[in-house]
Amino acid sequence: ASFDGNEMMYYGNKGLATGANYRVTDLCEDYLGNLWIISPELGIVFFNRKSGLFKRIEIPINEKIQSPKIQFVKVYIDRQGIILIGTWNRGFFTYDPQTKVSHHFNLNPAKAAEWENRYQNSVRNILQDTRDNTIFWLACYGSGLYSFNTKTTQLKKNFRNADVKDTAWQSTCITGLFQLNDSIIWVHTWGYGMGEYNTNTGFYKCYKHNSRVRGEV
Repeated sequence: ASFDGNEMMYYGNKGLATGANYRVTDLCEDYLGNLWIISPELGIVFFNRKSGLFKRIEIPINEKIQSPKIQFVKVYIDRQGIILIGTWNRGFFTYDPQTKVSHHFNLNPAKAAEWENRYQNSVRNILQDTRDNTIFWLACYGSGLYSFNTKTTQLKKNFRNADVKDTAWQSTCITGLFQLNDSIIWVHTWGYGMGEYNTNTGFYKCYKHNSRVRGEV
């Protein structure tokens, strides 16, 4: 749906060969004003705002990870127009819409391409560093905060806990990211409040809303 300040517009599945509507769990606008959409039923969908048509995007994927169906959860477009896609349990993908080339990455590069793990290979959110176009921050559900260097394709797990209390399992279930133009990455977690990671010192700490009650932010 879209809202222009006066009117709410709803969009169905025009252009898709399906008899039913579908859920939308995430979307992102590219530099031409078109939308890239994540749908649990259809995967990755492209919406052309000029024509009003939807199109399923089949990104090239290694045959070993085709089945069972990959559960995409997050789409992000970087400042160079590259699409990054997080998954529930299969790491993440990069996709260049110009060349149609895609790459798959597990959080543990030593694992086989078909490796599935909800808590060790889940990428729930993606953020490009505000000061360095080559660095992306990955919010990983159950395994904390990672950085990804697009030049070297190197993954690093990027925090040390400032307090032993912040080693609780829930504090590593990161679901969202935010950064101002500084060295701090702010995160929200599944059940341990909010936290911050200092990219200069390498320390991560949490701020729970109420220390006696598990709280979700």
